[in-house]
Amino acid sequence: MSVQDEQAFKEYDCDGATTQFPITFSYLKDEYLYVRHYDDTTTLTEDLTLDIDYTIVSDEVVTTLTYPTNDKIYLSLDVPNSQEEVLYENGQISSNLLNFIHDKLTLLTGQNDILKESALRLEIHEDTADMTLPNASARADTVVIFDSSGDADVATLVDLNFATITDFCAGVLESNDADEFREAVEQGTILSGTSDPTIGIGVDNDFYINISTLFFFGPKSTTWPAGIDMNGTDGTNGTNGTNGEDGADGADGLGVPAGGVANDIIVKQSATENDTAWDQGSGSGIDADKLDGIEGTNYTREDLTQLGKDSVSLTVLNTAADWAALPVGFSGMISSAVGTAKGAPVNNYGYFTKTSQRDTGGGWGGLWVGYSAGENYSGRTATDATFATWDKMFNSADSYPITTVSTSAPSGGSDGDVWLTREA
Repeated sequence: MSVQDEQAFKEYDCDGATTQFPITFSYLKDEYLYVRHYDDTTTLTEDLTLDIDYTIVSDEVVTTLTYPTNDKIYLSLDVPNSQEEVLYENGQISSNLLNFIHDKLTLLTGQNDILKESALRLEIHEDTADMTLPNASARADTVVIFDSSGDADVATLVDLNFATITDFCAGVLESNDADEFREAVEQGTILSGTSDPTIGIGVDNDFYINISTLFFFGPKSTTWPAGIDMNGTDGTNGTNGTNGEDGADGADGLGVPAGGVANDIIVKQSATENDTAWDQGSGSGIDADKLDGIEGTNYTREDLTQLGKDSVSLTVLNTAADWAALPVGFSGMISSAVGTAKGAPVNNYGYFTKTSQRDTGGGWGGLWVGYSAGENYSGRTATDATFATWDKMFNSADSYPITTVSTSAPSGGSDGDVWLTREA
């Protein structure tokens, strides 16, 4: 073949699916091809190995794996600077060999052109410039500079008013981690990425920083050791700030109407939400003492006791529990439909007042005045499960009782009279 003077380099963008990458330049032998993979996630470039990571088929590199979008595949030459071992065939120099040697020299020239393009270069006329750098010990922990004459030289970061690279990086670590960081600078390369390192990243003695979590790994020894947290400890809480000024008063809440006078109360006007108004009763407000409670704070509801009403409906009671449920203070007229079968003392109408309630069991006591005959009864029960036992005191047809106080039993008298004995 005849090798042309051509650019011996090709770059491909990966797409997560393609594995075939055409070789666009001459390469003579598969071994002369240099294939590299750039990992966009770790920003590292790795060399791929022939017959392991890729093969060459019909002038195309065929990778074993697919590589993610934004990764890259680089193809270039890596022609060795060596002579061929076989120069003669039957005592003669082979014409094919001469052609091969010529093509190899052409490839080497192209390969050197690529290296030259990526190198720092001076102008051609600056052939007197001194680009010689000091030995390794003299240029350690330094940066390359150019002096006033344009010649190459080195200077330390201290000379340039900076801390050393090692001390600067170690300063972000806790003191007990700084020595390990300095060891990293001295022994291996410090790599970085946005996730923890995998076994395929780096070589022995390398170190690695996860820039997302700030964990420091290394030195690598076949595998990566556990990372060290470079985050500092939380600082102490700051002092509390001064209290702010009181805010302005808020607007009236829903349901609280404007206006009103002292001792008014809010009354619900309808079933509509927040429909309320101030109520002054008779027009002069409600006595505050009645609200506060002079003789106590427990009050009985008017709708249950009938207190203060001009007229009331007949009350019908059917069970012992109905009698027990009446509140203390209840005063009302009991229907004739109740009768003795449902706990009344007579089978007629009557005025009933509940005077007291037992502390347990629902027992109660009360007074009954007959509607027509005026008979008077006192009633009592021990529980709310039984009707009351009634004791008749007197009725309007009887004479009013006469109380006689004497030292001996009196003569005469009538039903309902009382005799009190007195010592002589």
